[in-house]
Order: sequence, then C-alpha cells, then structure tokens
Amino acid sequence: MLRMEISKSIFLQWHVKTRGKSLQVVREFQANLTKLNQKFYSKLADQSTIIWLHQSPLAEYLIEANSERRGLYDNEILSAYDEAAQQALEHSDVKVVKSFREAVEQRLGEDTLDGMHYDGRPMNLGVDLILNIACNKRIEPVDASCCVRNGIELTIVQILTGIFFLICAIASLIMWKKQSLISNADVENQSSSQQPVHHSYVILLNLSKFGLILAYFYICDRTPIFMKESKVYGLGVFLACLGVFFLLGISSWKVASKGDYLNRDQTDEWKGWMQLVILAYHYLGASADLHVYVWVRILVASYLFMSAYGHFNYFWNKGDYSLFRFSQA
Repeated sequence: MLRMEISKSIFLQWHVKTRGKSLQVVREFQANLTKLNQKFYSKLADQSTIIWLHQSPLAEYLIEANSERRGLYDNEILSAYDEAAQQALEHSDVKVVKSFREAVEQRLGEDTLDGMHYDGRPMNLGVDLILNIACNKRIEPVDASCCVRNGIELTIVQILTGIFFLICAIASLIMWKKQSLISNADVENQSSSQQPVHHSYVILLNLSKFGLILAYFYICDRTPIFMKESKVYGLGVFLACLGVFFLLGISSWKVASKGDYLNRDQTDEWKGWMQLVILAYHYLGASADLHVYVWVRILVASYLFMSAYGHFNYFWNKGDYSLFRFSQA
C-alpha cells in the first residue's frame, strides 16, 4: 500500500506536467482508472484490502516562488483528479480515504520546502490511516475505537465452554428448586428433620459461579461494550488505595485462635495483606515505579514461601497425601 501511494503521487504530478491541466486529460485518467479497477483491482480485492488515498494538497504559495513550477500545479487540478478517482472507484471494493488530504491540509506548508514534496510525517499519517482501516477490524485496540468491527466472533472452545457452564447453571437451578419444594413440604408436614444438601448441587453451584465470573471477564476484555482506557499511574493514588485497604482491615481485626509461631491465622493475614497490595499494584499499573516494583517482587517471593510453608506444615503434621488434598492445594 505504501508503494502504491508513492507511485500515485509521482504519476499524478508527471501526468499533469506532461499532459496539462485540461478537463479532457482528467476524463482520460478516470477512464483508465476505471479499466484498471475492472481488470486488476476487482480481482485483487478478493484476497486483500485495497485502499486509495486522496492526493496530498499543495502549498501553492511555495510553488509560486519557484519559476519552473509556477502555474503548472495547483490544488484545483488535484481536486479534479481526486474527484475522478472517487467516481471511478465508487462502485468497487476499493476503499477511498478522503481524510488523508484533510489531515495534511491542517499542516499545509509545514512539512515541505517546495510545496510539492513532503517529508515523512504525511506519509506516516497515511500509513496510520491504512492500519486503522485494515487492522482494527481484526484486533481489539487498547482504547475505545469506532473502527472496531461490529459483532462478536466466538471460537469453538468458547462456545463449548459457554454451553458447559450454561448446563451447570440450569442443573443447579433445577436442584435448588427441587430442594425448595422438599423444604416447603417438610414445613407443611411439620417435620423438624432438615434435608441434607446434596454434594452435586454444591459442585454445580460453584461451577455456575465460576462460569459467571468467566463470562464477566469475557465481556470486559473481548467485547467493545465497555470503554477501554490506558492505565495512568500516580503514587498518590496507589498510596491512597493502600490506605483504604488498611482502614478496612482494621475494622475486621480479631484475636488469633492460636499463639504459636507462624500459625495459620497469622500467615493467612499476611498473605491477605500481600494479595491486596499486589492487586492494587496490577490494577493501577504501579510497575512503572521502580521502587514499588522491587518491593512487590519481594512480596510475591514472600507469598510463595508462606504458601509452601503452609502446605509443608500440613503434610508434616497430618500425613494426608491423598489425591483430594493434592487437588485442593
């Protein structure tokens, strides 16, 4: 696409220089472009995306200062060529981008010395426009964009996973309803015995909750429903967030049930504090601060040590090496 844009620019400039600025020449250009579209572009469009950028405008006051080009080029004749290209490609699969010329006009004369030949900035702008058109249809941009393709594409794995969790949710709902009917019948019969909760219901209920969490993650990360924003880190916000966590932790303070060294209550509390710090660290993008990054790495290593210590202590004292316990760990 980049080579095509350069060739088009050179072609139009030399076409105007050799053939003049008459409307007949513009009509010939339109007829030739129509034939090119029918024989070449229409076949190429089946396999790729073809983009036609309007010609970049001219800084006429700089051209008038050059005696060799004075009166030879002007924006009027370039607009005629752009209009001819628009009509020739109107009913085709070629995407004609008008915004390129409008964007360059805002910096007219700033990126050129002779009024005709521009430096790399307008060309970089054209490349950005091409990437926005061609790539935003296939990827989700990091921020909100109107160029994202409408509709949501689901993979086979996602569809099967959704069906599985939906079945779990329906089954848990049926079992809950059945349990409610049995409880109501016991109340009517004035029975004091309480029906035990079936293990299958507990498993299905937890799977349903897990599926709901995954669905929420999918909606946030893989759909354009919610706005996407880049993280802006601020040390004050990070410290304020930790302060809120500290106040909430004080409100739930309680005395440990055991007083031995590194008991379960103590290690769980330490791991909970570290989880909150790590959560705020990732959510607020605090990795941009080197000092915070180093301390959080230490917290992660400490968390892994305490987890390993807790599992070792359990296996050493209980001697439970069953598959169920291993799965829990």
